[in-house]
Amino acid sequence: FKTLSEQVDAQGQAIVYAVNQNGELLRLQIDTTGKLVSSQILDSTNAIVKAINDQTKSLEERFAALDATVKAGLLDVYVSIDKNTSAITLMDKNMQTSLATVDASLTKGFKALKESVDEQGNAIVGAVNTQGKLLVAQIDSTGKLISAQIEGSVESLISTLNDNNKALTDKIEALNTALTSGLADVKCSIDTLTAKVELQTEAIAKLDGTLASGMSDLKTGLNTINTTIGQGFAAVGKDLTKAGGMIVKAINDQSKVLTLAIDKNGRMISASICKLNFDTNVSLAWLIAYQGQLNNTLEKINANLDKLSSAEISSAETLKKILESINKMLGDKGIYYVSGRLYMTDAAWSLVSGDVCSDLYKNAQAQARMVCVKVKTTYDACKIVVRSSTIAEDKDALYAVNYKSVEGIGTDAKVYEIVKMKDGIVGTYFSACGTLRLNHKGCSYYKVGYSYTDAKGSHSEQANAEGKQFTVAYVSDGILVETIEVELFAK
Repeated sequence: FKTLSEQVDAQGQAIVYAVNQNGELLRLQIDTTGKLVSSQILDSTNAIVKAINDQTKSLEERFAALDATVKAGLLDVYVSIDKNTSAITLMDKNMQTSLATVDASLTKGFKALKESVDEQGNAIVGAVNTQGKLLVAQIDSTGKLISAQIEGSVESLISTLNDNNKALTDKIEALNTALTSGLADVKCSIDTLTAKVELQTEAIAKLDGTLASGMSDLKTGLNTINTTIGQGFAAVGKDLTKAGGMIVKAINDQSKVLTLAIDKNGRMISASICKLNFDTNVSLAWLIAYQGQLNNTLEKINANLDKLSSAEISSAETLKKILESINKMLGDKGIYYVSGRLYMTDAAWSLVSGDVCSDLYKNAQAQARMVCVKVKTTYDACKIVVRSSTIAEDKDALYAVNYKSVEGIGTDAKVYEIVKMKDGIVGTYFSACGTLRLNHKGCSYYKVGYSYTDAKGSHSEQANAEGKQFTVAYVSDGILVETIEVELFAK
């Protein structure tokens, strides 16, 4: 077998196409570790190309064959779109004389609805024909076809979107196809207080009488797309895109994650849904971050309860259920958030503290309570001169402290509280000495002593005549003391 092409799919897996001397086309799927996931002999190269041109086959089958050939690198097919009529034309520039020529009439009757650009700079074109078939094609910057697939029909998509008996996964998939093909124009807004996801279907601009004869009938029912698809979801994360839009992550109390790509005008570009799962699509860092965001949102809601409508209160209840779901998942991993404090088992802390530059560590930092130790010092200002300073760097560091059982966690297992302090802090540095006094023998110093209890235990000592330097420790070997009283005395 000789390799023809290699692509990388959305999961980072390699898709390799190869052909042997008999013209048989092989498709290999290889994961990120180099392990073979699947292998398949598709057919002979000539049989695949002939299938594209076979008028007795369905349009779905013919485009599936075309998609296979262009992905394999067997054919060079280019696409043009008429600016006036939106008509789509295929141009086969295949140089392999042994292969049949692609029938350019394959796209006859299709007209472009929408053209967008993906992150790689490739054009995504959605088109529809007079029979209501939806075509989605990916085209590179030179006009070369990368992929082309029939994504169902207008009628079936609208039916799925409005059928309450359909699974949510099917409805979101149908919505995504409607968005990427240009069939539907949907706006999305996020309630600033309750994080509620709200969808609004707008008019279909291009699907009207300006297209081919019979096309105007296809717009019937489009404006009645069921926008309750987003109900029960709360936005728990937003990432800005280079184009000024955002990627929104939302979650419901069934632990399903909805990912929405939204442009700078609030219009949805794509939608996808998946089950919250540590092994496949969600990291511990992601969950900790969104737990924190939900906690912050609920705090705002609780502060404004008297101003909320019944609908907003209902959204708040949904948020609470979502947070309970997230807390349970994190609890299974030994991470707990109770009464504004972050706790971890020894195993969880070992995982988090293993890499201080990781997202996991940084998101835990955002959740952890900031500790500001109070040091109370008592001394006779007439007899003692005191200088003190706190050792600290600019960034915050996490510390695991006070290993014990905590009420409200629901387990008897001991946990650390995870706190943050200025990196490098061990305590406050003191320098104390007695003032000069006169006696019948001349000048001498008071002797200075001290007494205090810090993270390292109790300390009491009398200094020599010249004074004493010592450090009060806030945290040591998992022990945290947040209030320290230091008594200085002179004799």
